[in-house]
Amino acid sequence: MSISSGSKITTGGLIYSYDMNNPKSWKGKPVINIARTSGFLDDYTVGSLNLSVSTSNPNGRLRITSTSGTGQNFRFYFDHTQLTDAEPYTLSFKYTIISSTDVSPLFRTNDWCDQSISRSATDLGAGVVYEVGTGTRSTYNSTYRFMDMYMTDNTVVEIWNVQLEKGSFATPFTEYQRSTTDSVVDLTGSKTTTVTDLEYNADGTFEFDGVDDRILINDFSYPATWDDPFSIEAMVTIPTGADWQDTTASGNSGTNIVGRGSYAGSIGLARYDPAQMRFILRTDAGTYTSAMSSLSNDTWYHLVGVWDPIESKIYLYVNGVAQTGVTVTQTGIPDVGSWKIGGDVAFGGNVGKYGEGTIPLVRIYDKTLSATDVSRNFSAIRGRYGI
Repeated sequence: MSISSGSKITTGGLIYSYDMNNPKSWKGKPVINIARTSGFLDDYTVGSLNLSVSTSNPNGRLRITSTSGTGQNFRFYFDHTQLTDAEPYTLSFKYTIISSTDVSPLFRTNDWCDQSISRSATDLGAGVVYEVGTGTRSTYNSTYRFMDMYMTDNTVVEIWNVQLEKGSFATPFTEYQRSTTDSVVDLTGSKTTTVTDLEYNADGTFEFDGVDDRILINDFSYPATWDDPFSIEAMVTIPTGADWQDTTASGNSGTNIVGRGSYAGSIGLARYDPAQMRFILRTDAGTYTSAMSSLSNDTWYHLVGVWDPIESKIYLYVNGVAQTGVTVTQTGIPDVGSWKIGGDVAFGGNVGKYGEGTIPLVRIYDKTLSATDVSRNFSAIRGRYGI
């Protein structure tokens, strides 16, 4: 099990996991990498006959040498028409300075942007430099030029992983258009995760806007009957000004955090007014809830919902502490369909709305976590959230 956060958490029975603090858990936000005008390493324009370019270096790097004269330009060209006016973008690349007798290169995202990146001669021998520049597209120029590197005499540079993308911060390098299913990785390796309309913070966490953001966990039929034990774990924070429960337009069902189903057969963690977290299991006999109230905005909460079919009880743990257990009458079967993170589950008479906030960690188990299991998981991650 490749769960780097790691050996301290309970891994037995784990059937789905994402953890945004684990670099193995995501490949970055869905992006459209702006297409270059031709191939990956061949779409350059040499600004002078005295500039030598070689693509035969190790690891596919571009080696650029300014051989004489007062300075040379090396340019990457991109199809800027894929950006609208005033739309933010990010240019990222790696480079290393092989040699320089004067001032090292000046890198500029050029012509319709407001970002310059410069380096001094002290970078010589510093190894690999990862450079990121952000800007906003303007209609100043209709050319395709986007990166303009000015090089002084007798400078040798290697550059690679040039990536231009929409958005205001860089994501892991990719040479192609990344889809939403490339973005989040199930650490158990068995489920497909689809991201819809999420905002990504600069620290890599998800920001749900409360309008239509959600994550779908596909390829997932568990639990099939109420005899199947399960546990749901999540980290959650709700910002000041956000609704704990969106009750507009028949949203009287609670706001889903992690759950599945509709009406009888629905299960999951949810938020309710006023300032309450719940673990809900709804059978044909009724809706059963273990809850904790009087919670706060801008505060991290570690939530675990546990279903014990042997005792016929559900429990909600908040920051490792069990709330009152509730006895369940097991009739009917769990509803089918994708698990959903962030909203759109019908615990009550109508489909629940979407919730604003951050959910950087979700785990689902096909077992009843014990109090010891829950405490172990909470202890393993509480420090990173300041709990």
